[in-house]
Amino acid sequence: MDRKTSDLIPGRSFRYLLLCTAGAALLYLLAVYPSHRVLKEAEARIAELEAEVSEQDVLGPLFQNLLKELKEIGDPPFPLPAPSPVALEAFEGLMVQIDRLACELGMEVHTIRPEPNGHRPGQRMPLNLQLLGDWAKLREFLIRIYGMSCVEKVEQLQIHSAGEQRLFDLTLIILTKTQTAQE
Repeated sequence: MDRKTSDLIPGRSFRYLLLCTAGAALLYLLAVYPSHRVLKEAEARIAELEAEVSEQDVLGPLFQNLLKELKEIGDPPFPLPAPSPVALEAFEGLMVQIDRLACELGMEVHTIRPEPNGHRPGQRMPLNLQLLGDWAKLREFLIRIYGMSCVEKVEQLQIHSAGEQRLFDLTLIILTKTQTAQE
């Protein structure tokens, strides 16, 4: 009864047992484990897509209602005027008008500076503004600025904190033309 375990299994069978165990482990590592990992990733993606679909089911009717209300509203509440360029000779008057507008709204104008570099008549001229005010005043200022027919767009807006108020750096693009003798 003192026989060892290795004596109970013949040598050749022991080798076959090791070879089959190695084959099964290799089959698991090469086929089963990668398939299992891909299956888990696919299940996670399916769960994400199902969450997206349920979100769309909730948001879809809301979107349709908003589209319906938008069609009922019609034109924007403040239509933009047709563009009309300002003469270079009247550019200083425009800057005074912008300064007056900002003062009416309670904003403090730090600088109004045109950038004539590379400007040719009949094109666009950048106008840099630096204003001190709050958010509500900026909104009203921008609405009124877009109401001016010579303002094409706000090209740049930077906002800096200045205590309780904000410092706004704006670059407006102004449509310009040359003044003729008939005007």
